[in-house]
This record gives sequence, structure tokens and C-alpha cells, in this order.
Amino acid sequence: GEDFVLTNSVLNLFMLILDYCSCSQLLNLTSINDIEYRLIELLNLFNSKTCQLVLGAGAVKLGKIKTISAKILGITCRSLQFVKVVLPKIKSNFDQFRVNQQLKRFL
Repeated sequence: GEDFVLTNSVLNLFMLILDYCSCSQLLNLTSINDIEYRLIELLNLFNSKTCQLVLGAGAVKLGKIKTISAKILGITCRSLQFVKVVLPKIKSNFDQFRVNQQLKRFL
């Protein structure tokens, strides 16, 4: 029920997350574990790059922006909060896939 102001990078990340989730529905348990691991790597990379570009002023060094303003910090913070809100839903989604796959093996 919250409103979020998101950057294009977060929207693209969210679309990738949805693709990972939909792929995991089609695969077996071993593949689900691999997809989950790759998704974790993707989220870690996103977090690391966000920190480098905004908090480490990497975007200024690259010439993408002149300064890191409070607005940029606010949008970045809100984008990361969105990812934080989505993470438990992703985890429960993968947990459900894992349970379904284990049930299929027993049936």
C-alpha cells in the first residue's frame, strides 16, 4: 500500500526478478536452487553498484551527475526500501516452489 519513487534501474531489476521467479516455476528443485543463488548474486551486485555510484560518489566521477543531492539520496533510499519490501515476497515465492517440487517427487 506504499508509494515508491523508483529509478529505471530498480524497475529493470524488478522485471529481472519476476523473470527469475517465472523461470523457477518451470524447473526442477536443483535448478530452482541455482536460480535462487543467481538471483542473490544479482541483488548483491545491484546493492554494491548502488552504493558505489551514490554513496561513493562514483556517478560524479563518471560524469553522470554533477553532485549527489538530497533528492538523489532520497530516491536511492526509497528504491532500496522497495527492494527490501519485495525480498520477503521473493523468498516466500521460492520457498513455495521448493515445497511444490518436493511434493512432486513424493507423489
